[in-house]
Amino acid sequence: MVLRRAGHEPLAYITGRKEFMSLELEVSPDVLVPRPDSEVLVEQALEHLTRVTTTTPRPTVIDVGTGSGALALAIAANHPTAEVWGVDISPAAIGVARRNAVRLGLAERVRLVIGDLLSAPDLPAAGTADLVVANLPYVSSATLARLAPEVAIHEPKLALDGGADGLSLIRRLIPAASAALRPSGAIGLECDPAQCTLVFGMLEAAGYQSCAIGRDLAGRQRTVWGVWRG
Repeated sequence: MVLRRAGHEPLAYITGRKEFMSLELEVSPDVLVPRPDSEVLVEQALEHLTRVTTTTPRPTVIDVGTGSGALALAIAANHPTAEVWGVDISPAAIGVARRNAVRLGLAERVRLVIGDLLSAPDLPAAGTADLVVANLPYVSSATLARLAPEVAIHEPKLALDGGADGLSLIRRLIPAASAALRPSGAIGLECDPAQCTLVFGMLEAAGYQSCAIGRDLAGRQRTVWGVWRG
């Protein structure tokens, strides 16, 4: 184990576990190691669901690019009436997420499916989701090699590479989410601090309203939110 860590392998991969919002998650090199900054996206999602629950007792949530299931499982664990879907293009990642859901006793409310963003046959019908959240790859292809060795060498490129400007998947998801959301449903996206203003503008241009930028634990811009008015 010491030799593996000396080779810059993340500790979470060595132990096979990572804590996220008081949940112990299984992780493997098939999934990104959950970061504390992503907990901010969950907290903001729960705030939105608290408002939604006054009119929708069983809100529907879709976590796009679920990986280990961290966002989906944390939302389900902290909002006991939410029906949560997690979707990922990687079958191996979905396998990790399913094992986490079973071990945490959340498999009945967290449904995990393989798909490309929101293109999956088992997801809720169009226009019915109350919330779409996503921590998609947002590192530009050119900067991948300059990341810390723990990330660049060991974490899955599929979970990191966001294309030429880091926004290729976010750019695809925004219009797809508008088709998935019911009127007054919301989208919450995690992004690099340098991208948040751009993503904010993309949401506004796509017709989302009440757009806002949230900050992470270090006070940096990290999340972008918008409400779909239909």
